[in-house]
Amino acid sequence: MANYSTVIFPGRVVTPLVDPNKGSITNRLDCAGEQFKNHTINLLQGTAVAGTAAGVTYAAYKNEKVANGVIKGLKAVRNVMNKNKYTGKVAGWITKALSSMPKAGKIGVIAAAIALPVLSYIDHKDSYKAGQIDQKYTDKAAVQSQLDNIVTLDRIS
Repeated sequence: MANYSTVIFPGRVVTPLVDPNKGSITNRLDCAGEQFKNHTINLLQGTAVAGTAAGVTYAAYKNEKVANGVIKGLKAVRNVMNKNKYTGKVAGWITKALSSMPKAGKIGVIAAAIALPVLSYIDHKDSYKAGQIDQKYTDKAAVQSQLDNIVTLDRIS
């Protein structure tokens, strides 16, 4: 789902260093540094979300009181969902699908179901921001190139 290999294999971070559209080496290094910062922040956010989901599931597995508390909260959410005719159908389907699982299993499935869209959003945000950063430094290099051409023409005249 998420592109967490960027820190391990930093393709987007290294690419600006060899991209001829980025202009000067200073501009390339600035772009690579900003890309690294963006990917690191998003990696930490994704790790926090996934870790929280896993932590809640593990706590429910190890401690019956935690499991009962989480299940009680989930039942309250289900009751709210049942009041709406559209979400009531979904709540009924979820209840039926999870009825045969142990408490920790139910909590794990629900935690994963909540975590996956959040991880997808973090990945989308990472990719979108990476594109913005790339465009920023490509534009900066193009402007610098045009300024260099103007200065060169003035020196010839």
